[in-house]
Amino acid sequence: MKFGVDIGGNHIGVALISDNFTIKEKREKDLLELDKTNIKNRLIEIIKQYIQNILDSQKLNINNIEAICIAYPAPLINGKMGLATNLKVYGYELRRRSKTIFSNTYNI
Repeated sequence: MKFGVDIGGNHIGVALISDNFTIKEKREKDLLELDKTNIKNRLIEIIKQYIQNILDSQKLNINNIEAICIAYPAPLINGKMGLATNLKVYGYELRRRSKTIFSNTYNI
């Protein structure tokens, strides 16, 4: 199983994807202006919370997960997020930061 994380300009979604590519469970949140004031930390907090909530709900642990794939609204430049205008983020090393929490994180 894998997690898919979709970071949009105003929204974040986290879904558990089965081996046959069906969504087993998902969590979503509209990003409020308050979230965006400390967006770099909030992104990691929300991803971590939603992954843990889904793992608990499905009675799984992180060792059951093959990969965590992250998509976001900016190009990847030298391993860092390019300009994500709505999020007001530039140069954030989301993959490196998320790997400090989950070692099986990949960028898409």
